[in-house]
Amino acid sequence: MRVHWFSPLPPERTDISDFTARIVPFLSRMADLTLWTCSDNPRRDLEEFCPIRHFDPQEPDWTELNQGVPVYNLGNNTRFHEQIWKISRVHSGIVVLHDFRLHDFFLGVYRTDREKYYRQIKKFYGTAAVENARSFLKGALPSSFVAINYPLTELALENALGVVVHSEESYRELIKTDRWPVMKIDLPFPASEPPIYRVYPKKIYRIVFFGHIG
Repeated sequence: MRVHWFSPLPPERTDISDFTARIVPFLSRMADLTLWTCSDNPRRDLEEFCPIRHFDPQEPDWTELNQGVPVYNLGNNTRFHEQIWKISRVHSGIVVLHDFRLHDFFLGVYRTDREKYYRQIKKFYGTAAVENARSFLKGALPSSFVAINYPLTELALENALGVVVHSEESYRELIKTDRWPVMKIDLPFPASEPPIYRVYPKKIYRIVFFGHIG
């Protein structure tokens, strides 16, 4: 089976590129795999396992794409996933949904045309949601409110043939819609030695982290 895998690739600074790098050696054994990227300088060592192709969502290679199954990796960062989402809109495939709430992603997609953003909010959530979206952009509502209540996940999946998720919450929410075949698959990680557990003194530790959470 031919598989067209659309994803950020190393050295792009997103864990989704690392996710792809982790599974390529195994996936390439099971399918006739091609990696598709928008990056100008992907890590070429992956070509040991399969070819890497550059894509333009405005001019897709229809001859290639019609000979196989497209798999689109979508996350919440517009920089890495906007072009992948755009090509998924014109060519149906399987979506690997790395983030369930994609409001921030679409806020970036429609950064230069807020009226399109409002139209999508109205389409999926109604007129009252548009007023809340306007209030959010004026700073009157927190981003967490719109992200939770108006995730715009449906917009990412409108053209999907099926969906793969990595969390129980995502799986339960999408199954309820009864719109797509949904499969939950845990994120793959390399096998390693069992962790070494240490006992620390009873202190309060403050953990600081940065990134997209949700």
